[in-house]
Amino acid sequence: LDALADTQFETVFALDSVNVGPKHWADLATRIHHGIRDDAFDGFVIAHGTDTLAYSASAVAFALGPALDRPVVFTGAQTTPDVLHGDARINMIRACRIATADELTEVAILFGSRVLRAVRAQKSDERAFDGFDSPTCDPLAVVMEFVEWSRGSLRQPSGGVIDLKCQFADRILMSQRTPGLEPDFFLRSLDGYELPPDPARGRSAPKKVPPCRGVIIQTLGAGNVTSVEDYSFIDFVSEATSRDIPALITSPFPWRRGPDQKFAPLKGAVEAGGIPTGFMTAAAAATKLRWALAQPETPTGSGGVVERIRSIFQQNLVGELDDPTPSM
Repeated sequence: LDALADTQFETVFALDSVNVGPKHWADLATRIHHGIRDDAFDGFVIAHGTDTLAYSASAVAFALGPALDRPVVFTGAQTTPDVLHGDARINMIRACRIATADELTEVAILFGSRVLRAVRAQKSDERAFDGFDSPTCDPLAVVMEFVEWSRGSLRQPSGGVIDLKCQFADRILMSQRTPGLEPDFFLRSLDGYELPPDPARGRSAPKKVPPCRGVIIQTLGAGNVTSVEDYSFIDFVSEATSRDIPALITSPFPWRRGPDQKFAPLKGAVEAGGIPTGFMTAAAAATKLRWALAQPETPTGSGGVVERIRSIFQQNLVGELDDPTPSM
């Protein structure tokens, strides 16, 4: 690494990535921002476990915003460093190489030979060395003997000083569709509920669980939500919307929809008030919702929380969308 750059190492936290969440995203974004504010570093590399790497990278991208003017590169590995033929060392070396590049001015993921936009990347394999993919956005670069940049895909900073926004809301209800899943089990989360005392778990008094602030419904395909009796989530979306709780309609398979395609189950959820996320990755949609809910409300009329979040999800903030409005 000394042949590539003047490097400085810091351990921010040492956790399996399944235990990394919003408070860690905020910590990472804050530390990176301090390094930019003090003009102490030209680029940043974050070594991170692969399970939640796309979530952390997406969250940091939203927190730092469109004015970011230097590389922030997340990387990880499918093997531990003691595997001599593995990818741990080479991914770190390549990430540091990319972090020295003037071409990159956004948050990206380096994995294998490809540089992917953070808010368009998702884990696609548990063992292969090319373990991340970007289904709806071409790689920003490919690392070969020389780095081959995709000039048409690179984002340029919006200008001005970075407005760090590293708060992320809690109380998000995530529901992944499976055949036969009943919506009634989720209804009480909209109101909140009370847990009885349980001395065995150290709870001597009742504990109030507040209502959720946002709902993410991850569908089985291109945004289709179950709509038949007993299993229909259309009424659940309508109920959440009536309580001013935004309900996102997402998919684990980002897709591009043509203008001639019609999905009746999706139409019902949108008409009930659901907010489509288009071809956003699950990680980008989840982190953007937490980020958006934590932003201070501005006087924009009487639309309420749902309409404020809907408006934010129609905006392409850091490259998570192609167009101003998600295509569903």
